[in-house]
Order: sequence, then structure tokens, then C-alpha cells
Amino acid sequence: MSSPAFPLTAPGALLPLDAPLPQPRRYTLLDAAQIVAPPDDRWMAGAWINGYPAGDIQTVDPCASGTNRLKNTEAGTARPMAGSFTAVLGGTCTSASIGSTADWYKARLVAAFEAIESRGVERVFVSGDHHSTLGAYLGDTNMQNLGTTDPVEALAQLEKAIAEVGNGMIHATPETAVFWARDFLISPDRQNQMRTAVGTLVVIGAGYIGARPDGHPGLGATQDWAFASGFVAVRRSEVTVLPGDYAQALDRSINEVAYYAERNYLITWVGKEDPSDTDHIQAGVLINRT
Repeated sequence: MSSPAFPLTAPGALLPLDAPLPQPRRYTLLDAAQIVAPPDDRWMAGAWINGYPAGDIQTVDPCASGTNRLKNTEAGTARPMAGSFTAVLGGTCTSASIGSTADWYKARLVAAFEAIESRGVERVFVSGDHHSTLGAYLGDTNMQNLGTTDPVEALAQLEKAIAEVGNGMIHATPETAVFWARDFLISPDRQNQMRTAVGTLVVIGAGYIGARPDGHPGLGATQDWAFASGFVAVRRSEVTVLPGDYAQALDRSINEVAYYAERNYLITWVGKEDPSDTDHIQAGVLINRT
């Protein structure tokens, strides 16, 4: 007996199966930043950032004439302001598909949110993401432009800019990171952080794709900006799914259910106080990958 021309189908409704849960990317800003667990919610109203003493290191000859207590103070301590923001991911489904309880759907919405939340945080950090009240961002008018060059020289320029003020982090797109990894210029360490060959922390962020400093024209097909900053801390709330009541989520006119996953963030870092500030790191370089 010959086999049927088409596969047989079982009677009744198709079996509903869950797709594999999305997974967060590695080496993002949320992996590299210091994640702070705030003791209360006051940070969500914004904050002043207590900076750190800046300026170049001095040397003193204690045997020279005069007193070694007469030293120069080269720079004050920066106190920039930062505002909080909310990242949101919405999801809709038919009430027939969700069924009598939405717990499973809300759990999958949270998983989807956590898989891509770093992109929103990176966009705010690099460009402000069109928000005008959140404070400084990497590509604002204070940024030091290191010029245009190839990937290897770009990494060297970023390392130099960071070393001149102490230490910090490099931020790059996945495309640029591929070129650096190909040449063994970056690699993961034992703590699963991406670092350069000389030990500088590297953030590989999808939120940096297409990013450019204020006033810079659009990017070519093989161009990306990479940036250098000081270390970054992030305060964030728990993920909340709204609305809390199923009846509020249900639109009976179309029998559709809508939920939103939300999380609040506050990014704290110290960039340049103005374009002439040489005591803090905030730099960018345009990379031609060809």
C-alpha cells in the first residue's frame, strides 16, 4: 500500500505549543554596569550624582625647597543631574488564546521584556532617546570627537582617551565588535565580561546601532560610532505588568487582551562638564569598517 500524498492530520483543534523563550544578549550595558539595588523609590524622581575628585596625578619632591604641602587642586568634583525613565513593552493576544487566566502570558511578556530591555537603556545612555530632561548622554555636545578611522586605530584612540583620565568603558555596536574579535583585540574574561587586550571593559550593545553624536550626519553602510565613558551604574525597579486586573486588560468589543511590561531606570555616570573638560572621559570615534 502506497503512502498518502499528504501527511495525515489529527482531528480536532491544533495543539498550542509555547515557542522557546527569548534570551538576553551578552556583554550589554546592563551586564557591564554596576546594578544598584536602591533602598527606596526616591531615585525615581531623579538625582544629583556625587562625582569623584578629578585632575591629573601630581608628583612632589619632598627634598625640594619649600614645603611639600603646597600642592595644586586642578579640578572640582562634578555633580551632574540625572533623570529616571521607564522602558515599556506591550503585548496583545485574543481572549480565546489566553483563556481564563493570563498568568502564563504575563510571564512570557516579562521574559520578552528582559531579553531586550538593554537596548532601551543603551539608547538613552548614548543619545538620550529623544528625552530632553534625563541629563547628559554620551553623544551630546560635550563629547570629544576623536575623528574617523579604521577599527583597530579607533580602539587605540579610545584606549588612549580613557587612559588619560584613569579608567573607563568602551561602547560599540555588534558589527564593530565582530571586527575587533576577529583580530583578537577583545575577548571574554573569567567573569564573562568582554574586555580589550589591555583589560578595558567593552559593552557590545544593540542599542548603539545607528547611534551618532549630536549634529553628525547620517552613517554610511559600513560606518559605526564607538564611544568611551567612565564607569556606569544603573538603578532599576522590578518589572511590573499592567494592568493588574484581567477585566481592565480585556477589550470586549474585539475580544482582545493587552498587557504592558514596565521597568524604571536611573543611569548614573560622570561625563565632561563642558567640551573643554579634560578631567573626565566622554569621547567617540567614527569607524569605517572597510
